[in-house]
Amino acid sequence: MGRGLTREQAEAVLRVQERVISPLARIPIYLFLLVGLTMLGGAGWALAQRLVVLKTWPETQAEVTRSKMFSHVVTTNRQEKDSIDSSRTRTVSTSTTMYGAQLEFRYTVNGREYNTPTGAGYEISDAGRMSELVSRYAVGSRHPIRYDPSDPSDIRIEADTAMFFAPLLIVGALGMISTGIGVRLWRSYARRTAELAKIRAAARQ
Repeated sequence: MGRGLTREQAEAVLRVQERVISPLARIPIYLFLLVGLTMLGGAGWALAQRLVVLKTWPETQAEVTRSKMFSHVVTTNRQEKDSIDSSRTRTVSTSTTMYGAQLEFRYTVNGREYNTPTGAGYEISDAGRMSELVSRYAVGSRHPIRYDPSDPSDIRIEADTAMFFAPLLIVGALGMISTGIGVRLWRSYARRTAELAKIRAAARQ
């Protein structure tokens, strides 16, 4: 790449390339890889835990003694360029209402009665879907649950449904996207580093 460049041209390109591949330029790469790999690792660990529930936790019938939907607001902030002055940024806040379920079950294990509070295991922004779940688990209705044989007060509901695994799939997908971006950025960085080495060699000639 350096052949055909004058010494002055090579030095000019060298200065530009050095800014592009400065140590600060690696920070986004590390962030994407760190976030992506952390999410993938967390999803993998949680998946293993859920498989343990399906394979080793016994199932029993339980009566619903409490069923209530709750909500809370989640606010996220992001930076975006000002529409008038592109050299400035402004903070944009977005608020989302998330819905969950507060449930309590009464059941018997080895002759002992338990009254255990639990939740749906996830929260969503769709109030209608969460309301359907709460209605399905109406007070007085009976449903299968799974319990930890070493601690029967630790229970899971809907362990055989897709929603039991849905949060893991979402986190895993986001982790793969973040990791993929990090890998692409790293390859681009490595390519620019190799080009810079060629330019440096040309500049010395």
